[in-house]
Amino acid sequence: MRPCRKLTQHQQFQAAINGATNTNITWAVDGNAGGNASIGSISSAGLYVAPTTAGNHTVTVTSVADPTKSANASVTVNSTLPPQPAAAVLSERYDPARTGQNLEEKGLTPSNANVSSFGRIASCPVDGVIYTQPLYVPNLPIAGGTHNVVFVATEHDSVYAFDADGKSSTPLWQRSFIDPSSGVTTVPQADVGSTIYPEIGITGTPVIDPSSNTMYFVVLTK
Repeated sequence: MRPCRKLTQHQQFQAAINGATNTNITWAVDGNAGGNASIGSISSAGLYVAPTTAGNHTVTVTSVADPTKSANASVTVNSTLPPQPAAAVLSERYDPARTGQNLEEKGLTPSNANVSSFGRIASCPVDGVIYTQPLYVPNLPIAGGTHNVVFVATEHDSVYAFDADGKSSTPLWQRSFIDPSSGVTTVPQADVGSTIYPEIGITGTPVIDPSSNTMYFVVLTK
């Protein structure tokens, strides 16, 4: 395996010896017992502390009882880590006070919000007009994998989950809350004189409870 660590970050390694009475082990980095500041140090418990310079290193664990028995792991130390998923957006305007402040924004800056590096990632078709704010959940197990997911609700009383990284425009999940064959439809604009046209379904932005993976929203039907 090759863990990727940022300068001075930590990486926990684990090792086990089976079938021996003496299970003691020793750790080394690039052949140096315990490592050092220039290549990274590793404790007797297998906690590796990356050095202050980038590079590739090898962590080795060895059996004390039989030094011929050992295992290696490669470590890449970078000055920067790969981009991490954005923080979850679980309700309208980011928080219960509806402040509109995304205080967890880490990637977007005045310098990178420009025409050459900032813009639309993908376009995904839905079945109705959208008045709700799209919501976002990173690293969500869904559709047989793990995705960064954007959730969208429409006035046609449907809720969609799409891959937020634009890997596919096909929904990861979709649910409709009408049943036209049984006479359950959205509410036509003419029935209520609403400024929402041509139908009224899900207008308010849903709220997601991440502790139970539950989404709450109001559906209007006729």
